[in-house]
Amino acid sequence: MIRKRVDGKGHVPILDDIAAMRADIENGVVLLEIESENQKVYQTAFPVYPYLGGG
Repeated sequence: MIRKRVDGKGHVPILDDIAAMRADIENGVVLLEIESENQKVYQTAFPVYPYLGGG
């Protein structure tokens, strides 16, 4: 399960039934690919800034 934090108080599920997850960092960008149990694939990417310890 992947959750998000809401108003600094609790967590809300945003993605359930995950079968597989792959993460990689390329050129300071985190790449995520998630496959659900029904074979639907979700992809996203976001930057990791050097001052936070990223590439």
